[in-house]
Amino acid sequence: MDITVYLPDQLARRAKEATNLNLSRMLRDALTQHFHEEDTVDKTLEHAKKITLTLEDDEGRPYGGQFEGTELAEDVYLTSEGSVLLYDPHRSRYSIAENPEEDLRSELKEEDYIAVMHALGITPTVALEL
Repeated sequence: MDITVYLPDQLARRAKEATNLNLSRMLRDALTQHFHEEDTVDKTLEHAKKITLTLEDDEGRPYGGQFEGTELAEDVYLTSEGSVLLYDPHRSRYSIAENPEEDLRSELKEEDYIAVMHALGITPTVALEL
């Protein structure tokens, strides 16, 4: 099947000049990875449930923060919207990982990091201790 892809002029010129690029293969690989991640996240969320976290506002007043999602590791959740939420129960705060692959690497034990990445459809990379 033929598909037309738009590239900005400068990028298109550079791609045309590069003799070692296989654009069809690059696009195919990128789409395959994207759909693998999407399918894996859908499967991870099949058993999503309502989760309530104990939170505090800036004035120290407690409240419950509720969302639909799946726990990936202790205090790490995948929300039904596809965001990765990190919960800090000691501070009663939460944050959203902008780049889970990078953001969680230093936050989790290696085995938890690997499990979370696989639940997101991402093949993790970890530093070897040599």
